Amino acid sequence: MINSCINYLKKIYKWYEKNIAKVIFVVVTYMVFDTLFHLPYINLLQIVFGFLPILISWIVALILFRPSKNAILTLSLLAFAPSIIFNSISNLVPVAEFLGNISYFALITYVLSSLSEIRAK
Repeated sequence: MINSCINYLKKIYKWYEKNIAKVIFVVVTYMVFDTLFHLPYINLLQIVFGFLPILISWIVALILFRPSKNAILTLSLLAFAPSIIFNSISNLVPVAEFLGNISYFALITYVLSSLSEIRAK
């Protein structure tokens, strides 16, 4: 049991060691666009299009990581549950909104990537 946990942690550490530059780039992209959306006059766009920094970061993450469809579906389901919990139990509305947006973007990405399989049948 302990050896399997150690092997799992080593596997995750190797993945982070290999992809840390990509993760940092996605986070910095989100921070830059989120900061841009808080500038004067541009913040008017945030009223209607508040999800755009998250959407842009999601597109960048898809381009950089190229995840499989199963990983996208797993991410959407795993992000959806905490968003419901954060929204209903606590007052962490920004966290719930962020996780909810990621969940919906992942689910839409999964559906769009599965359309080619549906059309082929």
